[in-house]
Amino acid sequence: MQQAVVEVLGQIGSPQTVKPLIAKLDDVDKDLRQAVVKALGQIGSPQVVKSLIAKLDDVDKDVRQAVVEVLGQIGDIRAVEPLITKLNDTDINVQQAVEAALIKLGDAKTIQKLLNRLSSDNQNMRVITLRALSWICQDQIDRKLLSKDVDALNPFLDPAEEIDQERVNYAADQLEISVEDVRRRYQKLAEQFGLRLNFTTDA
Repeated sequence: MQQAVVEVLGQIGSPQTVKPLIAKLDDVDKDLRQAVVKALGQIGSPQVVKSLIAKLDDVDKDVRQAVVEVLGQIGDIRAVEPLITKLNDTDINVQQAVEAALIKLGDAKTIQKLLNRLSSDNQNMRVITLRALSWICQDQIDRKLLSKDVDALNPFLDPAEEIDQERVNYAADQLEISVEDVRRRYQKLAEQFGLRLNFTTDA
């Protein structure tokens, strides 16, 4: 089966094309595998979810990213747990795709599962999870406050580390907003994500 044929099958979107497409998910050609994943996403049938979940560990990062994006697009809750395990994928683009997919699947249970991971004993897991959850912040300023360099880019903060007055002053300077506003925002973020604060409101 050629890539062009796969793309046409995806555009047709018939349930009858699902089985022959799934059979090509393990093809040696990574570009064909990626095309198959996207075609299955166009069909969007719940019956493809199990086969796609199995491809979250594909050796090729582009295939993994395509799988993550399609699972988020289909929106089947069976994908939540497998996606959470991919938050620490070796490829940053896959990690970011997982974050976006989880937010798309972001029912209360999914968000709570992520929140629970903020108290993990694994520092890297805490940081990655906070970055994922940052997408539910009220605005971009709050996302920036959760990142080390106050730019909403990697690396993000470790929620187990204290946010002190020095951090507040630094964030206020970088964002060009008042210290009082930064304190207020961090207090709300602490309630939302369990951050540890070490500053006084009247400092």
